[in-house]
Amino acid sequence: MQPPKINRAAKPASPRLRSCCLLILACQMLAAASFAADAPDHFSESRAQALLMAGQAALEDGDLALAQKTLGQAIQLLKINEGLYSPEQLAPIEQLMWAQMRSGFWPQLDTSLGYYYWLLQRIEATTLDAQLDIARNIRSLYLEAAAHPSNPMPPRHLSAALRTNWQTLSYIEAILGAEHPALLPWLYDSLILQFIESRLNERKGLTNYLYKTDGGEFISGWSLSRRETKTTNHSIGVSMLDKIETIRHAMLRAEGSSDSATRLAELDASLALYRGDWESLVGDKSVAETYYAKPDGLAPFKEIPRTRNLLPRPTFETNPAVLKARTAAADISVSNHWSERFPDVSQLLIDTLAKNRVRSSMP
Repeated sequence: MQPPKINRAAKPASPRLRSCCLLILACQMLAAASFAADAPDHFSESRAQALLMAGQAALEDGDLALAQKTLGQAIQLLKINEGLYSPEQLAPIEQLMWAQMRSGFWPQLDTSLGYYYWLLQRIEATTLDAQLDIARNIRSLYLEAAAHPSNPMPPRHLSAALRTNWQTLSYIEAILGAEHPALLPWLYDSLILQFIESRLNERKGLTNYLYKTDGGEFISGWSLSRRETKTTNHSIGVSMLDKIETIRHAMLRAEGSSDSATRLAELDASLALYRGDWESLVGDKSVAETYYAKPDGLAPFKEIPRTRNLLPRPTFETNPAVLKARTAAADISVSNHWSERFPDVSQLLIDTLAKNRVRSSMP
């Protein structure tokens, strides 16, 4: 078989045909350019912000499924637009974790927490106030997770809240010193957290500390009996009050104001009330009565209720007028249980731990 003949003398295309081809090609290019101009940019910053706003709105409205979807998309866009280690991811990740926790999606929450801590380790240092806000948000997340009705392991998340608080205290001490005023709200928050743990212990009888293995599984590290936990909680609370007393006395000495004697007397009277509260919570009424009697030497303190077996006061105060108002508020809210798992824990205490950011700010 002979190969096919090649017509080497083929005529070039006519100018008219060439013009038609160019016109068609130009139209195609113009159409593609027009389509590209009109097409939405799925990776634009405005789209990421729109997704963030939609996710936040869905979370506020209680649409947890939509919140998780839109916040997840926003986080992915932030990774692309701002970089894998961008701090802009922190806020939406926190919101995503709130949605996952409230949905009872515990494996997803664990994954998000792992990524969140991984990201924090790679972000450049931020201000101390910003870091304290992050710690407060995470602590609040752990607390609400511990009280969630479907949470199979509430002690684990309560221990995480306590651990977050201790780590924050250690960090402040390392940066600012062991007697810095910035420690005060976190020290008293430690006391409130110990109280919440005691309520869980009263209900469950055991406090379990769970640890995560390298394989991702959770194992029980150790358990304390109810009596042992009660003794430990009491001891920790006393040490927190001792530390608060040391710092406040140092502050008064450093100030050297003309009314330092009056303020010192108010501090000692206030501390006596708080110590009485703490002793009454563990059932040592005789010691509590001894502390409660000490402030009566100052007239303004006689009108302040002794909480006895009620809740600890939400914040540490030395002004007798403020202390009276805060105690009354705690008394009113005592019947509002925060969760079936934490009997006698009021919403006022939880709100104090979660929302009052002023208390975590630098003095």
